[in-house]
Amino acid sequence: MIARPLVSRRGVRIVAWTWLGLYVVLLLVLTHIPKPPAVFDGRDDKTLHFLAYFALGGLSYFAAAITFPLRLGLSLIVVLGCAVFAALDEITQPSFGRSADVFDWRADVFGVIAGVCVLRILRALISRTGKTKGEAASTTSDAMDQDAQR
Repeated sequence: MIARPLVSRRGVRIVAWTWLGLYVVLLLVLTHIPKPPAVFDGRDDKTLHFLAYFALGGLSYFAAAITFPLRLGLSLIVVLGCAVFAALDEITQPSFGRSADVFDWRADVFGVIAGVCVLRILRALISRTGKTKGEAASTTSDAMDQDAQR
């Protein structure tokens, strides 16, 4: 008997793109608040930029990878797309009483790259583990079929 997955691939895609969309809206709201609260008491905010865009890179890669699993250059497409988004985010901030900073953008891009790399590594580990289990199950079922035929 073939076991069916608990969640369909389509369902995972919908959830992934929904979470990504909600996160983008949250990110835009938080980065365009006219006078943001001082989270680091005047210290460098590059860590926040890195972490916020680390999450964006990871969510973007996950959503893209589940939608286009065999797409060549997917990581590069995600990084470039997020880098453009980050640049537009920085460029539009002066309209809301904030300042655009190239160093913030650089921290954003580094965060995206790190997020994509972590998800790529996890994807490779999961697919390698899945193949090992699948091959083992296949070998076991083949052995059982052979025993049944004897």
